[in-house]
Amino acid sequence: MNRLKFHVLTGSLVLLVSQATAIAATPAEPAVEPMPADVQAVKAYIHEGWPGTIRTTHELTSPKEIPLPAPFTVPTPDKLFHNFFYWDTYFTSLGLVRDGQAQTACDNAENMMYLIEQLGFVPNSNTTNRDNRSQPPVAALQVELCMPYQTGREWRERAYNALEQEYAFWMTFRSFPDGLNHYGSHATPNQLKAFGEAIRPRLPTIPAEPVARGRFTLHALAVAESGWDFTPRWEDRCPEFAAVDLNSLLFTTERVEAELAKALGNGQEAKWQARMQHRLETMRRLMWNPEKGIFVDYDETNRRASSFVSAASFFPLFCGVADQDEAKKSAAALLSDLETLYGINTAVAGPRDQTYQWDSPNLWPPLQWVAVKGLLDAGRRDDAVRLARKYVATVTRNFNATHQLWEKYNATTGGIDVNDEYKMPPMIGWTAGVFLACCEVAGY
Repeated sequence: MNRLKFHVLTGSLVLLVSQATAIAATPAEPAVEPMPADVQAVKAYIHEGWPGTIRTTHELTSPKEIPLPAPFTVPTPDKLFHNFFYWDTYFTSLGLVRDGQAQTACDNAENMMYLIEQLGFVPNSNTTNRDNRSQPPVAALQVELCMPYQTGREWRERAYNALEQEYAFWMTFRSFPDGLNHYGSHATPNQLKAFGEAIRPRLPTIPAEPVARGRFTLHALAVAESGWDFTPRWEDRCPEFAAVDLNSLLFTTERVEAELAKALGNGQEAKWQARMQHRLETMRRLMWNPEKGIFVDYDETNRRASSFVSAASFFPLFCGVADQDEAKKSAAALLSDLETLYGINTAVAGPRDQTYQWDSPNLWPPLQWVAVKGLLDAGRRDDAVRLARKYVATVTRNFNATHQLWEKYNATTGGIDVNDEYKMPPMIGWTAGVFLACCEVAGY
């Protein structure tokens, strides 16, 4: 196994924050099948918008930006989110390969592999103030997405080695004794302090007492690594939970590594298959909730399954963890709890101590694709097509009204009156990528 390299740079964390802002609400009305011309207009907007979201190292303007070897995509064409963000990039690439931009998707894979080779993991973004954490590990999915366009053995060997190194990061620094994994961070004391100050406008419930504040900040940094910043999902103790989405994605890494090992003939296939089997058995033993009929996060401290129901429980379907019976039960339960007129809600609504953006009633594009593809792979095509059509209709309807795509939508009203922790930006990125992927499933 390659030597794991950590590159932890000092510096304060600067997050874009603002007071929660609600954009004018759109009254809820039944989802309407979009006109073909309207769907084509969104597709044209996306096609014309890609160039504005592609940057190169020559365009970097801040010493905090980590140079990358290939052109890379960013979520927004303006300076709001103009860095290479890890899990955003995969969902963006879903659209790139469907819109004649496969080389850009492969460039994104190249940048992920480069960051792993340099740092031992893919950071939250290519900036030195976010390299104290990663994000959901989607490098294996990015590699798999690009395999049809990279036929050479050398590329596959490099991909195998990079994924092995990233896997070592998660197993060395983010694992429990039972072999399951959690989100966390490796922030320096100065970074931890700066992060606590930066998130105050977004998390007004952050404790004032120093020790409690420190614990809460470690939790919040782990949540930032999850990509769900911020959410009530982990009871303010994120590093103490084996996360259902994270462990499903690491199952995918193990599967892709087994497949690469077999293709390369390097004698490592059995090792990865054994790791897959161990994770599968452990997830079934600890994370399967028979009463709810879904896989959930597991509280390692209190040795119990979480009662929080969210769209993260679609990841075992998306990643192939759930068997046929588990997928059937999960689909029924999750669609009952989370499906709305407009798509999949982030979580079941409930009493909260504050407003969170990764919570009900927000509808996030990546979670829509995880649900659609998970249902499709589980043989529930009708459900998958229905959800794909809802997402396409929601995006198209709001595009007709605003002439833009958005970072997220409201699953209850179908509009852009979302729960914000910062002013919601217009977005190409994963909104566009998931739109094009859902168009393919829906037959548009």
